[in-house]
Amino acid sequence: MFFRTSFARFKPPVRKKMSSTRTSGAIIMTVMNNTRENSIDTLKGLGILIVVASHCDADKRMFYSYPFSFTVPLFFMISGYLTSNRGAFFPFALKKFRRLIVPYWLWLVLSCDIFMSFFNFRLPNFPANLWQAFAFFGAPLWGFPIVNVPLWFLPALFAVSLMLYFCVKLPRKILLWLAAALLFTTLAWQKQTDRNRIFSYSTFPPAVFFGILGILAARAKNFFKTNMTLAPTIACLAVGFGLSVGRWADIFAANSPLFFMAAVASCAGWYGVALKADCRFLRFVGQNSLPLLGLHFPLMQPIRLKLLFEIPNHPYNASLTDNIMLFLCVVGTALALIGIYRAIERKFPKIKDAGIAAAVALLAFRISRNF
Repeated sequence: MFFRTSFARFKPPVRKKMSSTRTSGAIIMTVMNNTRENSIDTLKGLGILIVVASHCDADKRMFYSYPFSFTVPLFFMISGYLTSNRGAFFPFALKKFRRLIVPYWLWLVLSCDIFMSFFNFRLPNFPANLWQAFAFFGAPLWGFPIVNVPLWFLPALFAVSLMLYFCVKLPRKILLWLAAALLFTTLAWQKQTDRNRIFSYSTFPPAVFFGILGILAARAKNFFKTNMTLAPTIACLAVGFGLSVGRWADIFAANSPLFFMAAVASCAGWYGVALKADCRFLRFVGQNSLPLLGLHFPLMQPIRLKLLFEIPNHPYNASLTDNIMLFLCVVGTALALIGIYRAIERKFPKIKDAGIAAAVALLAFRISRNF
């Protein structure tokens, strides 16, 4: 009896099991943090396809100014939606540098390689223009041998992302006041700044404005997913289209409150479309939106001249049919090249380093021949 009671006093402590609810909750949170949102990938896919279509529509036969009124705001809004400052600022900035600035420099090199491979002539201001582009000035992107204007977006997005890092944890009320201040600042800011300056800083106030809206949208994403049914989607698209058509407005000329209203309505409408049009193709395009952004513009001139047999000194397309054909050829060629590269990269992970070395070597060879 004595031994039984003494042993009973010294029972080893029993570790409590975690409840099934707590365990499943932890698993769900882990999965949510590690998975992509299909609707956002689809939205990026829709957005980049509209960007390519607008650039192929040189004489504005298909859309006029509508795509320019919301596509760039859409991607700044997505950046705010996806921004998180759960880590320290320096690792966050380094990650953005690797994802945006390094590809920007690489696409500068590839753009020169593509252009000079198809149009082999000497350029008096080359490579001076290239060095300015490497320093994030926008003007050289318009001229030879780069001819890749959409690349301005990558340095601008890098700078805006760093600003949004400090906005993520601000209270909703402060974010709304900050957005209102940026809206009114834009009207005076862009009159005093040049779009071709470093980081395209004339876009900073409207870009941060749309990024803040993206942060607010991320906090209310369940509301949007529940309420963006067919009727609100059509209404938002109609409002955005109606406010933008008939007048030119983009993020470089955000000189009216109507621009902001049209952009917000269009972004909300296309998000509603993305919720309903989710498919593997659009997700693939969205996940590869950055290479498609960098690749489509250098492909346009060779395809226009070599496949559509257009007159070289004619800056615009001849007809709506040519616009549509150019869009299909550019998107098809770009996605085929991206798909082939992804397949090779899975088999040979070091192919990226070899490709970068080859692109730089080819550009160095072109520079040496230019003198």
